[in-house]
Amino acid sequence: MRDGADRMAFERAPTRDARERDERLARFERLVELSPDGILVHDGERITAVNAAFTRLAGATRSDQLVGQPVDLLLQPPHLKAVQRQLMGTIRDTELSPAVRDTMHRLDGGTVEVEVRAVVFLDQGQLSAHLVVRDITERLAAEVVARDLTSQMQQAQKLEAVGALAGGVAHEVNNMLQVIIGFGGLLLEEPSASPACRSDVREILTAAEQAASVTRQLLEF
Repeated sequence: MRDGADRMAFERAPTRDARERDERLARFERLVELSPDGILVHDGERITAVNAAFTRLAGATRSDQLVGQPVDLLLQPPHLKAVQRQLMGTIRDTELSPAVRDTMHRLDGGTVEVEVRAVVFLDQGQLSAHLVVRDITERLAAEVVARDLTSQMQQAQKLEAVGALAGGVAHEVNNMLQVIIGFGGLLLEEPSASPACRSDVREILTAAEQAASVTRQLLEF
């Protein structure tokens, strides 16, 4: 009985190991399929696998519309050369490349701006490139808005600086004009002033008042 139980346990072990391996593989495949970023695998020339996010990003409705197609149908270098670079020893196996911005061509003829990272690996002995493709359309739009706001803020700061300078100059000029107007008024009250002198003083005071009006408008601005 003991030998029989041991034999049954031994026979069940491979089956249990295989089942656990299949379950791990199924979980991994589900994680890849549910990834919000597009995932594409290619052998240097043709697409060998894609996930749902990449399928949508490429404008396809089914993965079989993409698998087997030339990868340059969608993406341009440097990602097409990831396998070749690895063969030449320029990057190591499983080393993730820096993110590179690219323009992805969709099946419907449109384009989308993406950020791509590549890692080279061996898939059943075949050298392949695993690409993580992220849609950056919204991020680029946000960057444009941020740049516009920054530009507007800089313009506003420049106008504020010009306004402060103009206000300071206008204030100083207004102070000097008030001195002119004050002394002009005293000259008009001078009993010994001749009619011709009084007429000249009035002309000076009229011009000073007009200039003071302009500086007041500048100060209000």
